[in-house]
Amino acid sequence: NSESLKDKKVLMYCTGGIRCIKASAMLKQRGVEDVSHLSGGIHRYLERYGKDGFYKGKVFVFDQRVALDADSMLVVRKEEEEEDGGGAVGETSGGRQQDQKDDDDVVGKCIECNIPYDEISGANLCSVCRDLILICPSCRDTLHEFHCERHQRWKDAYFTFLERFTVDELEKQKEGLQSLHDSFYLPAKKHKNVRKTLRKQMEKIDARVNDIKEGNAVVEQNAKR
Repeated sequence: NSESLKDKKVLMYCTGGIRCIKASAMLKQRGVEDVSHLSGGIHRYLERYGKDGFYKGKVFVFDQRVALDADSMLVVRKEEEEEDGGGAVGETSGGRQQDQKDDDDVVGKCIECNIPYDEISGANLCSVCRDLILICPSCRDTLHEFHCERHQRWKDAYFTFLERFTVDELEKQKEGLQSLHDSFYLPAKKHKNVRKTLRKQMEKIDARVNDIKEGNAVVEQNAKR
């Protein structure tokens, strides 16, 4: 869509700035002249300004921390410390704690109940696509598995762990999967891989049902999630 951007001012930002450097160069090669990107990305911006800047919410990072709020990334720079007369270089600002911040700072919401929520955990994944999702503790405690926004239609039929379901429940799940497979919701030409995923899950259910009926498996109501 570079043609639609040629007469516009384009400003890009990403987490650390690398992707924007590549993307801005690509746009300029395609004739988009007025292109700028945030140097160092949102990561450096938050180190400089914290919550005093314009950024709202948390920034996703590609390590075990997963997501950080603005104040936790604020770094006091050497020249500012020298002007202010003290403080350790690299010191991080404490800022407001998660339970003290304003609702306006929370831009995410729970996938189930829609309350403001932005605590990302690597343990909260969609059962279908394995994408990270936002789900509050209350909803997490009541559900065995989770489904992202894209797979909400699958939430009553697609589960990774089948040990806790009875034969009747499994057969009902298969009916739901078959309905999804045959529906106009998934045009055949555009969703071949999605239909393949549904068929594989139905085969998995058939195998589980067969094992139960032949006495090779039992229903485990308290199976681990």
